[in-house]
Amino acid sequence: MIGPRTRERRLSYSDPAFKLGESDKQFVPQFLQRRNSITLKPQFNNELIAESIDSKHYLSEQQREQYRITCHNGIYKDTSGKAMDGAFVYVLFPDDRLYAVSIHARIHHSHLSSGLSLKGAGIHYYQKGRLITVSNESGHYKPTLNEMRDALLWFYQQNLNQPFVFEDHSAQDKLRQFNGIRFFEVKKQPEVDKVGLEPIAEAQLVQTLERIKREALSIFDTKDEETEFEKALARLYLAQEQSGDNSVYYTQASAHQPTQVEEPVINLCDIFKRRDLLSLTCLQFAKDEGRIASRFNGVLRFSK
Repeated sequence: MIGPRTRERRLSYSDPAFKLGESDKQFVPQFLQRRNSITLKPQFNNELIAESIDSKHYLSEQQREQYRITCHNGIYKDTSGKAMDGAFVYVLFPDDRLYAVSIHARIHHSHLSSGLSLKGAGIHYYQKGRLITVSNESGHYKPTLNEMRDALLWFYQQNLNQPFVFEDHSAQDKLRQFNGIRFFEVKKQPEVDKVGLEPIAEAQLVQTLERIKREALSIFDTKDEETEFEKALARLYLAQEQSGDNSVYYTQASAHQPTQVEEPVINLCDIFKRRDLLSLTCLQFAKDEGRIASRFNGVLRFSK
């Protein structure tokens, strides 16, 4: 007796259970090869279902295009050709299409992506079109540090292979400084298609942000816009090199008879006195020095 026929399940490429063998990858375009796909978190499935029935917030493909961001020679611009400046909610699709909208626009990551899988999601912090800080702060997607690595590599390449800051929200901890939000400097690794993440010590956050910002803006003529702090910092670095003593800071007036200057020792709290640097991180939204509200905790602090 022949038993009932069983229907064999055929997997499509979009099925999570579908996996390519190593020998098969050569026949599939690179942008279609799933790597660290970032998906909408399960708690938002009801939102996904509701929007599929009656779309009220999710953008159509045509609507999304008004928020398309392009990068040429390391300068990010919107569809009008204006250089990006400020903080923006962004989503990066697996085929490297980048979309971003002001944090004040009341548009969430899921609205911008229509709930689709992504390569990266979070907040971008730009200055004069240059990307200074990338975060993974998205309550809808909550990308882990490892899930963001492909996106970080892509941003590094777009950034003319210059370092930038990665602000990681995936290790939330109320008992730690900044609720566990960590900062890394993104650098190129010797290995092909890899980036390195160098932790930024809390006490070094001001200096690192200052340096990365200066390097990012070095493609412009900013000599006339150099701040007093930048001048003082330059003198500090020069004095340390000349004296070999990090405990005493000198001006560059004379190497033989150095003049001592009273440069304040930079500590963790100094960043809260630097609005120009605060604007490049989520720390600008801190209620006090040490308590940071994050979208990872369901706090939508950016809405007007």
